[in-house]
Amino acid sequence: MRVLPVALFIAVGIICYQPHAVAQGTAFEPLNIGVNPEAGAMGDTHVATADDAYAPFWNPAGLASNPKNTAAVAHHIWVGTSRTYALASQIALSNVVSGGVFILASGIGLTSATDGSTISGENVESIVAGIAISRRVGPLKAGFSGKLLSERIIATPSRGFAVDFGLQAASSDESFRVGVSLLNVGRMSEVSAIITELPTTLRAGLAVYPFRVISYDDAEDLLNAHFAFEVSRILPEDQTRIHFGVAAQVLELVTGRAGFVTNDDLRGFTAGLGLDVAPLRFDYALVQFSQGFGGPGHQLSLLYSW
Repeated sequence: MRVLPVALFIAVGIICYQPHAVAQGTAFEPLNIGVNPEAGAMGDTHVATADDAYAPFWNPAGLASNPKNTAAVAHHIWVGTSRTYALASQIALSNVVSGGVFILASGIGLTSATDGSTISGENVESIVAGIAISRRVGPLKAGFSGKLLSERIIATPSRGFAVDFGLQAASSDESFRVGVSLLNVGRMSEVSAIITELPTTLRAGLAVYPFRVISYDDAEDLLNAHFAFEVSRILPEDQTRIHFGVAAQVLELVTGRAGFVTNDDLRGFTAGLGLDVAPLRFDYALVQFSQGFGGPGHQLSLLYSW
């Protein structure tokens, strides 16, 4: 349990360091947006708590935090005509090893500046597909994922690959969790006049479960709350974001969530709900765009566990 806190503090120091540089932008902008509404509703605070099929998008180490198998599908209604779809699955390979597969597809229709209509044949299409593996060693989980990427901008294709690394750990009673991950380390094929640098991102965060209210009769959870804090840095853009999130689950059935993201051109306040009716869980996030952008945005997800 000593290794990860040290790594966490080092990561936060690197993330918070701000050199004087000019942001250049990156390719594959969908990788900068949270996939699952559980995280999206909490300001994208998920590096320490990711533990289901969506874990590879945040921290591949989280796959080994959950002994169950899960499969999930998500859909985003984003800025303008932007739409994103995700499929992911988590499989327990042994008592200490879990694997995952995932695919993310997005489409952005370019719109006319005069009447807002979609310009026929002018769009951006992105596809990410990958596999992940995670192993638990005592309280520490370590994970790795590899993925293939393809993006087409106005009929111009670019392809590449990327890898992700992550660590997670928790206290013996699971009341305190920490995580750190390095995501989107790779490259795309170069295309003239088009940015192809990936949004390599370093994330570090913690989650605290300060209290639970338990039924005296059957020891069932009546209320379970947690707070999360995270720092992320998009390295090519020298951009640091601070993420805050809070969630409270009532009767192990309904979860209310809220969060906030700083230094984001689109997002600020986020909120959402979760409904857990085993073996299914439905999650929804409402993302209020800070500058309007035809918002708000909506994130929806259905997860099945067995």
